[in-house]
Parts: sequence; structure tokens; C-alpha cells
Amino acid sequence: GKSFISRKLQGFLKWQGKKCETFNAGKYRRESEGAVESGRAEFFDSSNPHALALRKQAATMALNDLLEFLDGGGEVAIFDATNSTHDRRQMILDEANKRPMKYHVIFVEVLCD
Repeated sequence: GKSFISRKLQGFLKWQGKKCETFNAGKYRRESEGAVESGRAEFFDSSNPHALALRKQAATMALNDLLEFLDGGGEVAIFDATNSTHDRRQMILDEANKRPMKYHVIFVEVLCD
């Protein structure tokens, strides 16, 4: 779902000549925690505070790299992550608004049946 659409959108934007990159929070999570451990169901259990902190850390690292890309001249950055809660979306907006450059943030919701 999300990652497939992110890759397709990135490919189209690059074809249009835009400086575009995708930042996948899951990739950061797997690199910091390991693919096997971070892929287990209990890792995504909302009552697991340790895993919740690791997931948030991975998303924050991806978002920081995304903003650095934009600050460095990137034109479009795709944050490929689960950003479904109000708190997560507000954190993204807050971090973008801290930057000296003005960025437009668009949230794209993907629903898969």
C-alpha cells in the first residue's frame, strides 16, 4: 500500500524532473532494530512502550533526514510512514514549521480493502 504508492509517486516526480526522494520509516526501524525483531507482531503492540519508543525514534530520524534533504535543495520529499494519528501529524507539521524554509505538507491517506 503506502510504500508501493510512495515509490510510484517518486518515480513519476523524478520523470517530471523534480528532485524527489522517499524516506521510509520502516527502513530506519529495520536498520536500527533488525528486520526480524522489528517485524514481529509484538513490536507493533501499542501496549509495548519500548517498541513504541523505537518506532517513534525511527520516524523522527526519517523525518529529520527528509527535512535535511529539502533544506539542501530537494523539491519534493515523501515521508513513507504510518502517520494516522493526530499527534504524529502534528509532530510532522511542527518539525516542518521549525525550519527556515517554508514547506507545504500534504497528507495522503491510503486505504486498502
